[in-house]
Amino acid sequence: MKKCTLLIYSTLLFWACTKTNEPITNNSNTLEISNELSLNPYLPQAISVHKTQPNYIYVAAKNGGLIVLKETSSTLTQQAQLPINLFNNKEVMHLFQEGNYLYLALGNFFESGHKAGLAIVDISTPDNPTITDIIEADNTANGSAYIHVKDNYAYLCAMNNGLLIFDIQNKQQIQLLSQFVPDKNFPTPNPNSIQEPNARGFDIKDNYAYLCYDAGGIRVIDVSDKKNPQEISQYINGTFNKQKAYNNILINGNYAYVASDYCGLETLDISNPLQIKRVSWCNPWLCETPNNNWFNSPGHANQIAFDKQRELVYLSSGASQITTIDVSKPNNCVFKSSFGSRDNKLGVWGLTLANNKIYAAYINSIIPFQGNWSGVKCLTIKN
Repeated sequence: MKKCTLLIYSTLLFWACTKTNEPITNNSNTLEISNELSLNPYLPQAISVHKTQPNYIYVAAKNGGLIVLKETSSTLTQQAQLPINLFNNKEVMHLFQEGNYLYLALGNFFESGHKAGLAIVDISTPDNPTITDIIEADNTANGSAYIHVKDNYAYLCAMNNGLLIFDIQNKQQIQLLSQFVPDKNFPTPNPNSIQEPNARGFDIKDNYAYLCYDAGGIRVIDVSDKKNPQEISQYINGTFNKQKAYNNILINGNYAYVASDYCGLETLDISNPLQIKRVSWCNPWLCETPNNNWFNSPGHANQIAFDKQRELVYLSSGASQITTIDVSKPNNCVFKSSFGSRDNKLGVWGLTLANNKIYAAYINSIIPFQGNWSGVKCLTIKN
């Protein structure tokens, strides 16, 4: 139990932040809840909207497996569920759609002892998903946090066991090609269990993978040889002397937007993968100040979505629910607003953007933020 407790604590401790006097702006004039559905007792982790039939919504529901919802103009209803016993009793932590398939990241990463896994689900009939294959990575036992798919390869973030790369060309026979664990001694040599890096988020451009390595910063990995990936550069914000926590990354051209947990959003110039440069830092919670602590954090940036039309980034941000940042000027990204009150005991873990709507995954939680409702809310962007 001690090892398990340490892992949970190390994951959550990264969400330390400071309470500021900055007023909360409820952007209810731009975001309006149009639908919601409780999924209690499940804890939704991530959401995907069907790309060609957008009235179907897929939820990585952790202990609830995979849940399929259907949206009408006035309701969200559950249509189907694949429980965790169909995934070798592995919890569903993240998901990614490519074509008529969903790719699921398996294995609870909040506790040790849960092997990472990958499942492929056929959603050609949206309300009748069927599993085509499941694979376990035998040498990993800390679950998985994120899945990304490109060009018949799947990239699985397996926490302190690094990045797993799979060949998924044959949907009925997944093949593990490689496991790559980046150097754990950056920025802290010989890290303890609290400081140890974890593979949390991912995006890819050309043959370069950009891995959010949590306390270990951003790692650029050359994946041109899928069986022999190589780390080519590292990045971390060194302007303040506190442990960093990079959770998710989204690439837009030569810029990468990074959810930096208690430190908001960093915008990075990745035009030269060998020399990443920070060009902007929107730090709404003043994480560098000395009075911040884990328990009074006003926000915990986790998942990220980019609104290309409006040039906005949306962050799932715990008690601050949804934080909106204007990125129209990459060199000067600025906080725009937060949706919801920090004190209403509602907390957002994940989100996605589709068809002028934000779908947010709310969870029951005690720390690092309080949440007393678990489910999905659909918010329409009004302007």
